[in-house]
Amino acid sequence: MKITTKIIQIFLTIILLWGGFGCDSFLGLGIASSNIVSLSELQQLQINEDESIYIQGKVIKTVPLLESSAYQVQDATDTLWVITQGKPPSMDQNLTIKGKLKYQSIPINQQELGEYYLVEEEIVKTE
Repeated sequence: MKITTKIIQIFLTIILLWGGFGCDSFLGLGIASSNIVSLSELQQLQINEDESIYIQGKVIKTVPLLESSAYQVQDATDTLWVITQGKPPSMDQNLTIKGKLKYQSIPINQQELGEYYLVEEEIVKTE
């Protein structure tokens, strides 16, 4: 009986560690909803360009590029362009995307009109 109890304890510990201590995280493939950044928050955050972030949104536009493609996602707060090396996802698809946030500076007439975009690392979840 002690061996069965020990196996159950180990199994539960692994599930909790893998799932990030929450049901939403476990069911959402290891991504807690608290780790997903809303698009309107991106400009205020101090994000290292080497740090991966997660965003969620619905695909509202796609654009083919020379050696890649881009798609624009929208959440309840804003929109953001995502650059991918693969084929863009389908229109109106809801996604959770892992990627690195970048900024492209565009100075025009002494004004900064730059824009943030995400370099896709992977599409983690589709709905």
